[in-house]
Formats: sequence, C-alpha cells, structure tokens
Amino acid sequence: MGSGLHCISDSSFEIPLANPMSAWRTHGPFAFWIVENHRPNLLVELGTHNGFSYLAFCQKISALGLPTRCFAVDSWQGDEHAGFYDNQVYEALKTITTRDTELFHASSKQPSTKR
Repeated sequence: MGSGLHCISDSSFEIPLANPMSAWRTHGPFAFWIVENHRPNLLVELGTHNGFSYLAFCQKISALGLPTRCFAVDSWQGDEHAGFYDNQVYEALKTITTRDTELFHASSKQPSTKR
C-alpha cells in the first residue's frame, strides 16, 4: 500500500462495551478507527439519540488516554426520523456515562431544544 490512511487497524476489530439499540451498531469499529487515526482534541456529536456512536467514540478516547473533550448534543425528544420519545432516552445515556466514569470520563451531554 502507498502512503495515506490505512483503513484497517486493530481498532477495527474491537467490540463496543456499551450497546444501546442503534442503526449505528455495525459502525462501532469505524468509530474506534476514526478516533485512533485522527486523535481529536474535541468531539461533538450532533443528534446522539440512544448514544451508541457517542459511547463508542468515548470508549476509544478513554482507551487511548486522549485529552479529548466530548459533547453529545441532542434534544432527547426525538424527531420525525427517529420518532418521538420521552426523557428516558436521555436518562439511559446519562446512567451509562455516570456509572462508568473511567470509561466515559470526557463525556458531557448537552440537551438542546433548538431545531
């Protein structure tokens, strides 16, 4: 292979520890790979819903010991695409991130009512 990004690494075979329902489930290894290769200082996920991709990003950031600050921004009320839901979705994500603070130390959830 020539120079450039190598799209497969050991991260591509890691398993997400948190596994809420999500259409993103098969993309967990991509989340790990992109964090490993880009090592962001700041990660902002817009439209977090159940948090699968956000939690995968945070997991890899913690595993690498990066100083990344992570923010999940969502209304946690739903929309016409994901369906509408109550505060339970936000509370479930909050429970995961506060239960395992070592794994999700950089996490900050930001409720937003702006659409």
